[in-house]
Amino acid sequence: MKQLFLAFFLLLIPPISTLATTNAVGRDTSSALTTSIADTEPVMLDHTILENFRLAASNGRLQIDKLRAMNLPQNVANKNALTLRYKNAAGEMLASFTGMPLPPGRNPSWLMNYFRADDGPSSDFKFSVGDYSLEFVVNGKAFDDFKFSIGKHKYEDGSERLIANGPWERLAFLEDMKARRPQPLKFSFYMRDFLEGTGKRSSSWGKYKATITKGGKEIAVSNPEGNRTIAPLRMWRKYDLTFEKTGSNGYYLNASDLKTDGKYLITFEHEGSVYGKYEFSVAGGKIKGVSEHDGNRLGSDGTIFWMVRQQ
Repeated sequence: MKQLFLAFFLLLIPPISTLATTNAVGRDTSSALTTSIADTEPVMLDHTILENFRLAASNGRLQIDKLRAMNLPQNVANKNALTLRYKNAAGEMLASFTGMPLPPGRNPSWLMNYFRADDGPSSDFKFSVGDYSLEFVVNGKAFDDFKFSIGKHKYEDGSERLIANGPWERLAFLEDMKARRPQPLKFSFYMRDFLEGTGKRSSSWGKYKATITKGGKEIAVSNPEGNRTIAPLRMWRKYDLTFEKTGSNGYYLNASDLKTDGKYLITFEHEGSVYGKYEFSVAGGKIKGVSEHDGNRLGSDGTIFWMVRQQ
């Protein structure tokens, strides 16, 4: 029987897949992963920031938690030793928070379940329209940041709400989870739709299709019958798609099926229009993604392969 797995997560609600368990000594014991990490410098896993960035559209408060990082120094384990700073475009610190990194267990990344405000003004901080960054500091040294902006959008019903703009608009990734358990190759991206629930459109459900091509030839497709739909909301929302191998009668595409080196192109269409095209490559039988975006390093635990939207 053909199967198509489509999972999506609201940015306002932490996705179940990011929830982790800890044992009595404060070690992350979520699902197993065996992978080699070439980079030894500390880096945040950006997909956990994108998924767990929850801005209150009415008042500008930000909730952010359940973040992961790679290669933190061992001396910060189970201590209130990681600092998260909100900064404006001029680099001035606006608020400061402290998190306790839980060291890797079967999962190679460090987990920060929550961040506590360092003072009263930080606890009460609210974002307004402007450019900002999240700066991550360990042992007194900043090691990563996440740039974004806050804007204001006026909807058709006359209401105005704060909105977050940033890497959600351009970034997508492939996730190869075979090291944890056998799973199809997964394609994840972000969408939003300001018309959701307003005006002539009481719903933004729309049919979609995604393909993977190499040299112009289709090798895999998601939703081949074109009868499934997805519904972007007013806030950024993550969608996960898997692919069937073209002409395979419903067999999933795994990373191991990409045997030919070279460039591949993912094209995603929604409501009959191309939403985005994303390029990745295969070298030596292994998927290769981009490692930077707008001058910022993109973190990976060895299962995430980043791509940048071409249009």
